[in-house]
Amino acid sequence: MEENKKGRNIAFLAVSSLVLVAMVVAITIGSQDSEAENEGQDSIVASRKAIEAVCQPTTYKETCVKSLSSSNATHSTDPRDLIQVAFNVTINDIRASIKNSSLFLNLKDDPRSKLALENCEELANQAIDDLRRTLSKFKDFDLMDLDNWLDDLKTWLSGSLTYQETCLSGFQEIPGNEEKRMRELLTKSMEMTSNALAMVTGISSLFTDAEAGPTNSEASKRRLLAYNRENLPGWINSGRRRLLTASLDEVKPNLIVAKDGSGNYTSINDALKNVPIKSDQTFVLYIKEGVYEEQVTIYRNITHLTMIGDGSNKTKITGWLNFIDGISTYHTATVGE
Repeated sequence: MEENKKGRNIAFLAVSSLVLVAMVVAITIGSQDSEAENEGQDSIVASRKAIEAVCQPTTYKETCVKSLSSSNATHSTDPRDLIQVAFNVTINDIRASIKNSSLFLNLKDDPRSKLALENCEELANQAIDDLRRTLSKFKDFDLMDLDNWLDDLKTWLSGSLTYQETCLSGFQEIPGNEEKRMRELLTKSMEMTSNALAMVTGISSLFTDAEAGPTNSEASKRRLLAYNRENLPGWINSGRRRLLTASLDEVKPNLIVAKDGSGNYTSINDALKNVPIKSDQTFVLYIKEGVYEEQVTIYRNITHLTMIGDGSNKTKITGWLNFIDGISTYHTATVGE
C-alpha cells in the first residue's frame, strides 16, 4: 500500500516536472518569437529606409520604392545590393513588356505592327544586354578606377534607355493607338532604367562630395572633353591614337576587301564573319575602291573594329533599303548594328 502510494507520488512528480519543463520551454519560445518578431520589424524598417535613401536621387521615386519593396530579393540595407536588385527588376520588366506586347498588337491585320514588334524584341534584347553588362561591371567595383567605372555604367544605362525609346519610335509609323499601348507596357522599365542611371550618378556624387578640389565628375568631364596634341580625345589610348593619325600607307590591315578579287574577300559582310568577337585588340578592315551594294551589319559582339577605305568618292557602300519597300526605318541603315 505504502509502495503504491510512493509510486503514485513519483509518477505525479515526474508528470509535474514534464509539465513545468514544457511551460518553461513554451515561455522561452514565446519570448524568442517575440524577440524575433521585433527583430523582423526592425529589419523591415531598416530595409525601407535604405530603399528610400537609394531612391532619393531618382526621377521616378514612387516606381523605385514600389519596385524594390515588392522584390523578393530585397532584404538588404546595403545600397549596392539594392541597386543590383534595381538592375534585375528592370531586366525582368523589359522581358515582361515584350512578352505581353504580342498578346494585343494587331499582328495579323497590319504587317507593319508585326515588323515593329520584331524590331522591338531585338532592341529589348540589346537593352537587356546593356543592363547585364552594367550589372556585371557594378559587381566589380574599383575605387582606384572610379571614373572609368562610372563612365562605363552611365554609357550602358543610357544605351539601354535609348534602345527602349527606339522601340517606341518604330510604332510612330503605324496608325492607331499601338504606340500608346506599347508605351504603357514599357513605362515601368524605362522609368526604372532612368532610376538606375540616377542611382549610379548618385554614387558619383557621394565620392565627389567627400573630396576637396575638383570633383570626380568634373575631372571625368574634363578627361572626356580634353584633346591632345593630335587633336584627338584624351581618353583614346596611345595605340589607337597612332592608328587614327597614321597615313593609309602606314596602316597594316588585318583583312582586305576588294571588288576586283585582289583582297581576302569581295564582300564586306563576308569579311565581317571572320573578325574576332569580343576582342580587346583593334582589328583593321581595309575596304578598297569600289561600289559595294550590300547592307553591312556589324554585330554587337564585334568590338574595336576600324574600317578604312580609299576615300568617300572611291569606296562606296549602297544598301538601297527604304521604308516604302516594307522595311522598317530602324533597318534601313546602309551600315548598322
